Amino acid sequence: MIATYATLLTITVALVGASPMALTQGEIAQDKRQMYKFCDDDAWKVEHGTILSGTCRADDGLIRPESIDLNQCLGNANGKLVHLPGGGYANSCDTSPGAHHFSSGTTVCTYCTAGDGSSSETCIAIDDFASVNDGRLTCRG
Repeated sequence: MIATYATLLTITVALVGASPMALTQGEIAQDKRQMYKFCDDDAWKVEHGTILSGTCRADDGLIRPESIDLNQCLGNANGKLVHLPGGGYANSCDTSPGAHHFSSGTTVCTYCTAGDGSSSETCIAIDDFASVNDGRLTCRG
């Protein structure tokens, strides 16, 4: 009887430990980064030069408008958009009205100047510099 109880307890603990609902903090953080799961790919736009706006879904299902300042998330590394907290990409990239466009829904593009003075189009995936948590869009740290 005791051996049967111990076996049953071991099986129960093993099943609970293997539950698909048990996610690590890293898995939760990775899941929250993926924009396509929480934000509308077709709603992204850049307004007022550097403000990325879109709609994102909170954990309770509520859809809300969200925005972040790209100038606080992105930098220019020799003509390429890169994730850089505090960024300042607007100093050397085109932020004029209509300068930004989107490629494949969640990739933002504009023109940036390289160290040699040349300008070329550069793009970066929103997932590479921003995250969404409970529907709130933020620059990644």
